[in-house]
Amino acid sequence: MVYPYAAFPNQLQQLAAYGAPIYQSGPSTKTYVHQCPALNATIFKVVQRDGYSKDFRFDSKTQKMVQPPVTVVNEEDLYPEYGIISDRLQKEVMIAFNRRTSKMEQYIYSLESGQFEQVEDPDLKYHVGNRSPSSIVMIIDDWKGRMSIEKGKDGSVKKMVWVRGQWIQIPSRPVKTLEESEDVGEEAEKDPYTRTLPQYKIRYCPHSQKEVIFYLHRDDYLTFAYDETTREMRGGFQCFLCPRFVSESHLFPRYSEFSTSLNTHVIHVWNTETEQMEKYIYDASKFQFQQIYCPEAEFNPEKSMSSNILFVASLENTKSIVMRGNDGRLKKEGYCMIRGEYVDIPPNVVRTFLVQRREQKELEMVKIMKVNERIGNDNEDLEAETEYSEEDSSNGSSESEEESSDEEYSQYSEDEEEEDALDDQLESKDEGSEEEDSDDDEDDKLDMFELNKLRNDLEEYVVSELSHLNLLKEMEVARRRKVNRLVSDI
Repeated sequence: MVYPYAAFPNQLQQLAAYGAPIYQSGPSTKTYVHQCPALNATIFKVVQRDGYSKDFRFDSKTQKMVQPPVTVVNEEDLYPEYGIISDRLQKEVMIAFNRRTSKMEQYIYSLESGQFEQVEDPDLKYHVGNRSPSSIVMIIDDWKGRMSIEKGKDGSVKKMVWVRGQWIQIPSRPVKTLEESEDVGEEAEKDPYTRTLPQYKIRYCPHSQKEVIFYLHRDDYLTFAYDETTREMRGGFQCFLCPRFVSESHLFPRYSEFSTSLNTHVIHVWNTETEQMEKYIYDASKFQFQQIYCPEAEFNPEKSMSSNILFVASLENTKSIVMRGNDGRLKKEGYCMIRGEYVDIPPNVVRTFLVQRREQKELEMVKIMKVNERIGNDNEDLEAETEYSEEDSSNGSSESEEESSDEEYSQYSEDEEEEDALDDQLESKDEGSEEEDSDDDEDDKLDMFELNKLRNDLEEYVVSELSHLNLLKEMEVARRRKVNRLVSDI
């Protein structure tokens, strides 16, 4: 078999002479998209040039493109055992055996979707004694009506609805598994703006000759491209030559109006990337367009501007003209002092809501890194102080004891010298005259008072040193509490 491949222009005639299939520059594979009602998911079918095809679906848990399950769980696969109220979910849950997975599983019935949805409540354990002897498993009463979940003749689940005084059986439908329910929950977490964006986009990259899938996950688009070698859909595809996000080339202005609340002009733009009308303002300091919310400036489809100049933005000594280009796209020009005329201002990053959120996340990450760095520095200081305090406590037990002993020794030696000197003076005085005995007694009392004072001062010094060690320990405890508060604030 001859596989088609891309040919260079100078090879086209030669290959055509041999009858070889010729393909001009284009995608190496073709991607088709369809909605699978059984899986309630978007399926991407990739077809190679040799005819090989493979299906993929997005998995929100791994954030990867995976193969959809071969088997689909239908209501006929569920064999109900009994119904029980879930305190956690505040709903009645059906415990049923799934013959596809051979497991006891939990399901609720959604009146909104008209399907059984798998749930997981760890407090609800299966007990054989709770098996219902009746064919009726549970009754659902709602403002929308009354339903009866029953066991069919073959034991599988059967749905009955009360209509005009009689029970009518509802046709069976596929069941939503836990993975699919998580995708639905993730969709509900999106903000109003993100919900307006297309769930997926397929763009052709001429540089890699691949079709790239942009899949919206939470508040950002993830990129995927098919690898023919491994036959897998690889994530994180990036081409630096193709625009990754909304660019100025995607914006087609309709008209502008002045907003009193924002004190600037609001541009109503048709975005070909998101395929919806959006509002932007112009930041003259950065020569940049920024997407905004402005309820007061509602788009009027009947309003338009005949002039290509939307408005003139002034900042200090610079002026920028925001206008509609010849191709209809948004354009900006600035006055060049050297050339003495207005020239095109190069395109800049368009600060859409997604870009603004990304910038906010990056700013939060920088703050967290700074806090972690500060905590790391505090920890180093703590370790150093701890080591120092431990050395002080260890050496303090030795050094402080040695110092205190040395100080005590020096003090005592000084005291002993003083005492010896005093004794010598007393002896000399005793030998000199006995008439001054009363005066000597008074002097002895004074000398003993001074000696006791010195000893008291020494005791106070030792106590103060011990208090200093306790103070160091208290400082260490306070610093650790500060670090714990910083970590809890993060």
